[in-house]
Amino acid sequence: MAEIGIVIPAAGQGKRMGAGCNKQFLLLMGQPILAHTIRIFQESSDVSEIVHGTDGWVNISDRNYCEIYDKAGKKIWEFGEYVPDKDGKPTHNVKVGPYFQEHIDLVTAIRNNTPVNEAETTAVSTLTAIMGRISAYTGKMVTWDEMLNSDLKLGPKVFDFGPVDVPKEVPVPGEGDKPAK
Repeated sequence: MAEIGIVIPAAGQGKRMGAGCNKQFLLLMGQPILAHTIRIFQESSDVSEIVHGTDGWVNISDRNYCEIYDKAGKKIWEFGEYVPDKDGKPTHNVKVGPYFQEHIDLVTAIRNNTPVNEAETTAVSTLTAIMGRISAYTGKMVTWDEMLNSDLKLGPKVFDFGPVDVPKEVPVPGEGDKPAK
């Protein structure tokens, strides 16, 4: 059976329908429309995971499979060494999955006294997640430079043991910093 790719946009302010909030956050049977959409596709075994970016796309269908393509559709990278099937045809089964390889690399580095520094990768991943959060809550596109130069504070003013002065309000998606009532 052919794999099906889907795109779930994280935008759409609902202005034409006078919704007052982003369409994907409108409630349907007590849940946001986005939750229904995601659930339907999660329940389908025919949907692959493909992420599109400005310079191409990546296929991350399962934990052992990853390919990166440029805009023209040319494969520019793939993970690992693939194991052929019994007839010698290529498969998407790698000899060592990326999660196992990560542990192999760490244990090898410890045994060889070679430091592994994932600080930059972790920082980039964290900022990407924050960008997604800000974009979802404001309904606006956020750039890397805007976030790097932002004075937004998401934590307490002082990091110390004891009571923490953090607002208890729940932010409302698409309404910036307005808390839920």
